[in-house]
Amino acid sequence: MFKMEKFIDSRCTQTELKKKIDKHGKINLASNELLSAKLALIQSKSAIYHKANTYPYYPRLRQKYADLLGLDSERTEFFAGSDSAIYFLLSALRTRLDSAIVQFPNYENYFAYASLNDIPVTKWPLDSTKMSFSTEELIHLIDDSASLNTAVILTNPNGFTGSIISEDKMLELAKILYMKGFLLVIDLAYLAFSSQTLAFYTNHVADKFDNVILINSLSKSHGLASERFGYVYAAPEFIQYLRQWNGINSIGGSTYDLVAAYIQEDLVLQEIRQTVIRHRDELIDGLERSLSYSVSHSEGNFVFIRHSSDREKHAMIEKFYSRGYVIRDLGNISCLSDCSRITIPADDIMRDITNIILED
Repeated sequence: MFKMEKFIDSRCTQTELKKKIDKHGKINLASNELLSAKLALIQSKSAIYHKANTYPYYPRLRQKYADLLGLDSERTEFFAGSDSAIYFLLSALRTRLDSAIVQFPNYENYFAYASLNDIPVTKWPLDSTKMSFSTEELIHLIDDSASLNTAVILTNPNGFTGSIISEDKMLELAKILYMKGFLLVIDLAYLAFSSQTLAFYTNHVADKFDNVILINSLSKSHGLASERFGYVYAAPEFIQYLRQWNGINSIGGSTYDLVAAYIQEDLVLQEIRQTVIRHRDELIDGLERSLSYSVSHSEGNFVFIRHSSDREKHAMIEKFYSRGYVIRDLGNISCLSDCSRITIPADDIMRDITNIILED
């Protein structure tokens, strides 16, 4: 007799998934997309026609896009977004990893794909009083690990609080883990909105320590969330190993064309990102003067708010919704049950957002 439960691993159903909300007809401030009317100018100039009946020639494209992004092609492999990169990375490591230490909260698919690949996970928890992550706590977890082969996985800046680990601390972690024989996986999805640079991570961290693996995408930084284009940057030997699974094959030709058009509009994108950063910092400054909210010093394209009560949080979410906006309720994450997150746009609607939050 067939029983479906024989084919479903209950361990893979324990990930804390976010609740999907229909955003049709609303302005989406929940997903940390890059929001600017100026992106339409790039899109209108990038109506590119390509041969849909032919496969892309990946070796040439790999070199072209590494050059466009200023990356070493021997250290870079491209994927259909960071989702695909995370999936292939953890699948490739499944027979070699004893465990993973993952910053929490973090992108849910790190936990989902680790579970799918039978990789035990220890959570490196948020310091809820400081709304940041203690590297000393992480070092204790590393020292306490009985595993011989472990990967530490973190996002810098963090995708929920926007908190960032300093460059000095990152170098210290890379060195400690190198000496322990552990991997360090750093997701840089929000780096473009921070005080740190990609060159620091490629030239001074990954190029110096072969145990460091960088994951990045253009979803947030370049406004290409729907196109799914990302990459892994690591030691050449590991990149060659990762290429055995042909993850690059899942990127379509039209995505390559659009990505190239966007990268070449770097000055426009830099202006958009700088406006987002200015709006974010102005809102944080206003929130810090308010007695109603606790706010982290976010270095992402969003503001993270801890409310005085769950009731207050839901009141704000409803107020935004009634004005035509959707913001992120973080209540599905146990340690953030009283928190919300608001994506910061580069447009004039920022004035409306500020008024909604700070009005009596």
